[in-house]
Amino acid sequence: MCDFAEDFDDSYYADSDLRELLNNFSSTAMELVKEDIKQHYDLIKQENTMLKKEIEKFVAKELDLARKEREIGSIKQDLEKNFLKMKFNEATKNIFSIGYKAISDSFQPEKCQFCDDERKIEYTAVNGAKIKENCSCAKYSYIYHPAKYSLWDINILKKEREQYYLYGRYVTDNRETAEEVRFEKTTLKDKFIPEQSKYHDFYATEEECQKYCDELNKEK
Repeated sequence: MCDFAEDFDDSYYADSDLRELLNNFSSTAMELVKEDIKQHYDLIKQENTMLKKEIEKFVAKELDLARKEREIGSIKQDLEKNFLKMKFNEATKNIFSIGYKAISDSFQPEKCQFCDDERKIEYTAVNGAKIKENCSCAKYSYIYHPAKYSLWDINILKKEREQYYLYGRYVTDNRETAEEVRFEKTTLKDKFIPEQSKYHDFYATEEECQKYCDELNKEK
């Protein structure tokens, strides 16, 4: 009986030591797992913080880029407005409300006595065929005279390569004739100068325009 008690005591204490050992191991293992989890959590938290900073930097760059694009767009619009204003101011120096320009009217001379009612002359060819040709009196002649033009409207036209031109449309009093004028190239002439005059010129007075018409009529 005494031997059994001794064996029991030895076994009990041995089991107690094992349990204590297991408990200590479990506690140590749990601490290691907790520490490992904590390290992983801290690492993820650190990576998230870095990622957040990178995202903030990226967003800041995008916002700065968008701001610069708006600034460039605004500068471009201002430059375009200033350019248009400059072009308009340059072109408006040549704007005139009324001008006189040479136009031509066609007419036929009085019918001669040698042609028919259609101003044709009939003759017989060598082969006996009857042929009709226009009489010399059927030919049209032209006479130039001044026509008064009034400004009807003004338009800014944009051409290729960002070129802007200011145009005016002038019409005669009866609205039958219209002329499109590019102001930068067309000026209102105060005086008729033969060697400098061109057909598309406008004159400030009817008298000066008549001088030009007289010159054109002499050249016919």
